[in-house]
Amino acid sequence: MEFVSDESGTAESGGGRLGIPRGFRPPGDGPAGRTTGTTAGGDLLAIALLLLAVAWFWIVRVWGPEIPTPDFFAADLYVNFIPAYTSIQRALQAGSLPFWNPYLGCGTPQLALLQSGVLDPARLLLLFVSPTTALELSTIAHVLLSALGTFALARCLGSGICGSLVAAIAFTWGVAFGSLGAPSLPGEPGAWLPVAGFAMVRLSRWGRWRDV
Repeated sequence: MEFVSDESGTAESGGGRLGIPRGFRPPGDGPAGRTTGTTAGGDLLAIALLLLAVAWFWIVRVWGPEIPTPDFFAADLYVNFIPAYTSIQRALQAGSLPFWNPYLGCGTPQLALLQSGVLDPARLLLLFVSPTTALELSTIAHVLLSALGTFALARCLGSGICGSLVAAIAFTWGVAFGSLGAPSLPGEPGAWLPVAGFAMVRLSRWGRWRDV
């Protein structure tokens, strides 16, 4: 297979700029690098369906009828994550880093603990809302990020709209379920994986940070 650079159009080998197969164009890239109207409409429809799917899942699983008996799956939310969010909020409001959490057991490390996710940008929500509301908003935001990021990654890799939609739903289903019981473990890091993959694919394909 012959490879060409994205600028000169001549065959290139060795350690030069990363090339792409001759005649290959990513999905949605027309002759002038623009998305055609038909493709753009399909992508927007797929994104709308993703948003509806996430909203449906959230309403049924989180805003549905109250569970009359204790939910073992959600136990960590009450004995781990809400106390951790409370500790982070008090530290941020005091203008300090939450190095230590006095509300778990006899006290536990906070900044050094993966479960707390102290450095996640979503923790800034604690400056404006309660710990429970921040936990809820952070979780749904990461679920949405997972869905949209996976769809964009699949489209960038050449998958069709339907295939990308299936990939987004399948991957996000796992992230969403994991986020409900332990949001800082599989949910938040997992949501960024397709976003990082999308950036890496675009960078390796075009070799320019501005195209990421």
